[in-house]
Amino acid sequence: MRVATSQFYDSTIAAMGRQHAELVRLQQQITSGKRLQTAAEDPIAMGRLLRGREADVQNDAFAANRVAASDRLRFTELALSNLTNVIQRGKEVALGARKASLSDEERQAYLSEVQSQYEELLTIANRVDGQGVALFGGQRATAPYALQPVVPPPVPPSTAPANVVNYLGNGTVPKVDVGNGQMMATGVTGEDAFGPETPSATQQSVFRTYEAIISALTPPITDAASRAALQGQLDGLITNFDNNYQTALNMHVLVGTRQAQLDTLDSSGEAHGDQLKAMLLELESVDAASALSQFTQLKTALEASQQTFVAMRGLSLFNYL
Repeated sequence: MRVATSQFYDSTIAAMGRQHAELVRLQQQITSGKRLQTAAEDPIAMGRLLRGREADVQNDAFAANRVAASDRLRFTELALSNLTNVIQRGKEVALGARKASLSDEERQAYLSEVQSQYEELLTIANRVDGQGVALFGGQRATAPYALQPVVPPPVPPSTAPANVVNYLGNGTVPKVDVGNGQMMATGVTGEDAFGPETPSATQQSVFRTYEAIISALTPPITDAASRAALQGQLDGLITNFDNNYQTALNMHVLVGTRQAQLDTLDSSGEAHGDQLKAMLLELESVDAASALSQFTQLKTALEASQQTFVAMRGLSLFNYL
């Protein structure tokens, strides 16, 4: 009989201990607002929760990458728009200077205009993004274009420029992960937009085109022969301006296409993020009303068990758990 009574007491105390532990767990849920406190409570749910948190952090990182890429592409798009505008004005000068009635005063005015455009081009080519990083330098963060002396220098009566603009960047554009395993280039190189440093049969740097038209417009017009010589040079340069314009326009379209891709990825990424956050909320959050109801019921049951136990033992005071 003593053994049975002892076993009863032990089992009753153990049961009340479990009730007390459950009360503590419910109280922690109510206080923190979180359903899971430790992995031991529900290993499967905790595993889903941890994986969901990791996916949510990664999705937010992709979103941040898209914002950074979009900002840089917007700076690039504006620069390319300015570039095409300058090239159009350069072609207009070439067409205007080609007229048969061109006076020497007009030649000087056109020369001054293309020299100003040349300087403007250099400014555009060395533009930076919001972080101060060169837009067209490839992996080079600082100014990718520089005005440098020609070696060996031209000898009079040559009208070739003594200084030319050279590209100091490289052909590699930084890429970032914008989601769905897609690595996107955040810009274009200088040679992509302004033309290659080494001329080809159909293309050359827009700076070489401008240096050529400046050289062509430098000698004064003294007679019909000098005017005809200028017209001949301008004919070829008009084609170069067209090629330079098309190159810049192609890059403008490419950058716009990337912007559209980012918009699409933003929409899908936002939807995915909403799904992840809803799942995390379901896994993490506790139903406060339900938890409070369980807590009240369990507390009442525990108090009743304690009172019954005290009465059965005939004690005047019970050391509550």
